[in-house]
Amino acid sequence: MKISNRQIMEGLEALHELQLVELPAVLAFRVAKTALALDPLVKSMNMARKGLFDKYGEKDSDGKVITEAREGGDVVKIADNEAFVKEMDLLMAAHNDIPLEAISISDLDGFNVKPMVFTNLMWLFQE
Repeated sequence: MKISNRQIMEGLEALHELQLVELPAVLAFRVAKTALALDPLVKSMNMARKGLFDKYGEKDSDGKVITEAREGGDVVKIADNEAFVKEMDLLMAAHNDIPLEAISISDLDGFNVKPMVFTNLMWLFQE
C-alpha cells in the first residue's frame, strides 16, 4: 500500500480510535499490524520535523530555538516561513510503500466506528 506522510499523520488519531474498538481477533490483528507498521515511519517523520524546526526556528542568544507558549502546547517561531513551509510540504508529500492489506468496510458491520475514523483512514479501507 502506498501512502503519503500527510495521510499517515492525519490518520494517527483515527487509528488510535480504531484500536479502542473491540473487534474480532483477525480484524484486531490487522489494525494492530497497521499501527506497528506506521510507528517507525511516524518516529522518522517526527525526527525530520524536529530537524526543520531546528533549521528554521528563530534562535535565542544561546542558539536555542525560541518557542511561544500557546493553548495546546508550545509553538516554534519560524525565521523563514516560506522555506520552512516548502520543506515541510515536501516531507508531508513523500510517499511510503507499506506491506499492508486494506480492510473491508463490511468487516466492520455491527461495530460502532466514528465517521472521523473513516475520513482520516480512507486509504486503509475498501468497499
